[in-house]
Amino acid sequence: MAWVMELAPGGREGVFVAVSSLKDLVITWPSLLFIGWLNARFNPNCSDCRDDLGHFCALPVANGSCASPNSPCPSLDDSPLTHCPATCLQCPGYQARPFELWSIVLGFSLLSPLLVWLLLPFLRGVASPLTRKGTTSDNTTV
Repeated sequence: MAWVMELAPGGREGVFVAVSSLKDLVITWPSLLFIGWLNARFNPNCSDCRDDLGHFCALPVANGSCASPNSPCPSLDDSPLTHCPATCLQCPGYQARPFELWSIVLGFSLLSPLLVWLLLPFLRGVASPLTRKGTTSDNTTV
């Protein structure tokens, strides 16, 4: 917020604060849905290695199978296990794509400063860097 106030010319601080706060109002729910989708797509849950309550089947039991602290895990009985999984990464057949996930997050993180830079002339009330060279916002030549 302090950076936004430094960018604002005198008398236009309110516009800058309103625009910077608008993202909080507009983006909150869609971003939560998007984060959930990203997580489900690139970092899925390993439900085969968990019980019905979500606890990992990390405890070996006498018959060679695995159990959680609450119940046995019949979904792991058919899998050849050398150890009982305590994380999704140890679960047989689990594949996550963290590089792709964080690349998307990085891209969206870089988008915000880029948009501020592109919209800065508009917010300051001067010509945009996208307008023709040598013209101002009111189409007079410089």
